[in-house]
Amino acid sequence: MKKIALISMAVLALLLTQCKKKDITPAQIISEKVHITFYANGGGEKTVFHEDTGLYTWSGTEYLYVGGSAHGYMGTLVNNGSGGSSFSGVITQPNKGEYLHFIYLGKGSEKSFTDGTSSTTMDFSNQSTGTKDAVTTYHIAMYTVVYESGNEFSGGTMEAKISIARLNLSEFEAAGGNVYMHGDAIYNTGTINFKTGNVIGTKGDINIGNGSDKYIAMIPQTSPSRAEIKFDNDKNSGQLVFLRGVQGNKYYCKSSDTTALPIATSTLPTNPLTSAFSVASGKQVKFSPGNLRYNDKTKHWSFAAHQYDYLGSWSATGYQDLFCWGQNGKNSTDMTSYKSYKYGDANLTISNGGDWGSVVSIGENNWRTLTKGEMNYLLLERKTTTNVRFAKAQIYRGENDTINGLIILPDDWQTSYYSLQQTNTRSATYQTNKISSTNWVTYLEANGAVFLPAAGLRSDASGNSSGTVVYNPNVYGRYWSSSVSTKDSKDYAHFLLINRKALVPYDNTYPAFRDKGMSVRLVCDK
Repeated sequence: MKKIALISMAVLALLLTQCKKKDITPAQIISEKVHITFYANGGGEKTVFHEDTGLYTWSGTEYLYVGGSAHGYMGTLVNNGSGGSSFSGVITQPNKGEYLHFIYLGKGSEKSFTDGTSSTTMDFSNQSTGTKDAVTTYHIAMYTVVYESGNEFSGGTMEAKISIARLNLSEFEAAGGNVYMHGDAIYNTGTINFKTGNVIGTKGDINIGNGSDKYIAMIPQTSPSRAEIKFDNDKNSGQLVFLRGVQGNKYYCKSSDTTALPIATSTLPTNPLTSAFSVASGKQVKFSPGNLRYNDKTKHWSFAAHQYDYLGSWSATGYQDLFCWGQNGKNSTDMTSYKSYKYGDANLTISNGGDWGSVVSIGENNWRTLTKGEMNYLLLERKTTTNVRFAKAQIYRGENDTINGLIILPDDWQTSYYSLQQTNTRSATYQTNKISSTNWVTYLEANGAVFLPAAGLRSDASGNSSGTVVYNPNVYGRYWSSSVSTKDSKDYAHFLLINRKALVPYDNTYPAFRDKGMSVRLVCDK
């Protein structure tokens, strides 16, 4: 990956004063000024982003804004207007030992500030063109140095406070419509603090159009292990995963070492996984390729791109994958409500509109939800070629990126495909089987294995009344059945519980109230 040294500058700045050095008291600071000249190498054109080097260069009249830890905004430095690298101006007299922040905001016209202004905000929301020219207007770069009265500044490099990603959205061109982007690094605004030099963003959505070679500006996170950018329109959805998070001063492109997850169709059904699983005597099913998802912004359903993918969150204006029982927008259920569920004592079926398959099934694949009896048979009673039915496991995708869950093996599974430990053991821990994502795809998924990630529970437990809080993601997994509970009342239903030391299939011992948000994995009859 090319390192993005956006506006890479070696600083040789020289302090020029017109008066004799003297002690400065706090009361004098506001009124006294000092002239500063700041030199930066570079030259050329600022508004051109050089993809081959990941650099921006200068042109025309540009401005550097100076902040300090005791003052906030202290003054503006202006270049000579001909693309040169010399910036000069008058700023508030700094204290000796004070940190000065030289901030470039990537704007073509000077902002208006007053002494003591603590911050300024840059709008990131309008990136709809997705071009290189557009993202240059969102550039933030900074150089920080300690002020020593009477001394020259030491050399340094101006570091970018944003990153740029180039995305190929050509898969969306055939589908048409705009692509909405959101995620861990997408922001509507970035507020630059003149006193601290920090950049704080407000998360939002960006309408980026569609097509290949789209560019977006992102604000880095604080030491994340991974970050996700999600994108969706009327018919398609997908995501880009940065396994080391989004870092400043970086240029991410299609050939980089970030992991681009395949785009998943949202026009269900898509093809099921190929292997068969017995759920009753003489009855087999095939599983969907991922957990079910819904996007309220585009009003469409989809499957996760990978079997181990999960969101583990609630959003009434974006993707969600933890549903109340029977919540599919039918039978008076509301997809924008965090606790809208199907009432009554009837099981979920296609015919009564309660099963999720009733809104996503098209054509030959009649998607549906397993009953409690079918899941009991699948996990506890089924006879397979090698008598191996399931195993707890961790799928390892990178540093600090491990997904816990349950592996279910198909009827024709052979132990020679992959050596799994403590199979058919409900008390086994996830750590019993540590599997790299490569081995998962090559040896397990390729031979028909299914993975149910431990995506957590959305609930209003622990005194939280909103029902939008997700508990124990990547620790507990809960999957709805289509079966009502006969133990307590009509407002309970059965689910599969997966945790670190237990596996509890659907039975009458642990029914759940139907307003809980749980995962859904669909099947279709073979």
